[in-house]
Order: sequence, then structure tokens, then C-alpha cells
Amino acid sequence: MTTTLAPPTVPIAVAAQRLGVHENTVCNWIDRRLLHGYLTPTGRRKLRLDSVEHLERGMFGVPSPPVELTEPQVSPAHSPNLERAQGPLP
Repeated sequence: MTTTLAPPTVPIAVAAQRLGVHENTVCNWIDRRLLHGYLTPTGRRKLRLDSVEHLERGMFGVPSPPVELTEPQVSPAHSPNLERAQGPLP
């Protein structure tokens, strides 16, 4: 019996960063079938990495450097240092 590995996927935030657009734009592109994505059983959207790279080549000519898929990305809005940098929140 042979096993087939699923293609690598990336979350919407990573795709948006690579493509230089807002996350909502990536969701719209998935809905319009410009990118190949799917919903996980928990309701999160994932995109096939090859689909993102294909669109990226079409937009910019070359893909950006590889993204480390094992490390979670911390957005600046959720950074624990944000409050210290801006002072206490009202």
C-alpha cells in the first residue's frame, strides 16, 4: 500500500503577507477561485502553497523566500510587548 502526502498549506495570514494584500483580499480570491483553499474541520481556511506561489509569480515574477511552516507567526497586534511599547491601553 502506498501513501500520498498532502501538498503543503499555509494560513491566510502568511499568504496575505507574501502577496502584499489584506487577509480579506485573500479570502475573496479563494471565493473567486483565484487561489486554491479549503476549510479545515475547525472552520479555518488553508491555502495550498503551490497556489500561492503560482499567483505570486504572476504578480511579481518570482516567489518570495521560503516560509518556515512549523513556527507560528505572532502578529504585532497580539504581541505581548505592544502595551509596553505604546504605554497602557485606555
